[in-house]
Amino acid sequence: DEVRLWTASGADSSEDEPWCRLAPCQGSGQITALAGEPGGARLAAGASNGAVHLFSTVVTGGSDKPRALGKGLQHPGSVEALRMPCRGYLTSLCQGVGEGERWLTLWDLRQPNPALQLSVRPAAYSCFDAVAVGASSSASAS
Repeated sequence: DEVRLWTASGADSSEDEPWCRLAPCQGSGQITALAGEPGGARLAAGASNGAVHLFSTVVTGGSDKPRALGKGLQHPGSVEALRMPCRGYLTSLCQGVGEGERWLTLWDLRQPNPALQLSVRPAAYSCFDAVAVGASSSASAS
């Protein structure tokens, strides 16, 4: 499986060929979630094995395609949702070990470990949305 990405101008002109194709990294399983950073500098791709891979979308060194950044961020289970509410931060929702368990994680992308990780149960997506929106509001207020 691969994820195909088009630029806004490519989508408007009905081009059949995508701007780029992202294949899961070796051993990552299927891509299950995508998020773009405001301003478009980075793209995060979550996978069924719990890995989140970051890609730079900035054109440098003659390449006009996304390039992988670092080793990726590991989660305990399949990644269900990703958001990049502001520059340098990622929120993720993934499956946990127990039945129905979900992990809500806030990442400061300058650090290799999560800034915050919470076990959430029934209202996981409501919690995820609240943290993603709250992080975005806090960043724009500072």
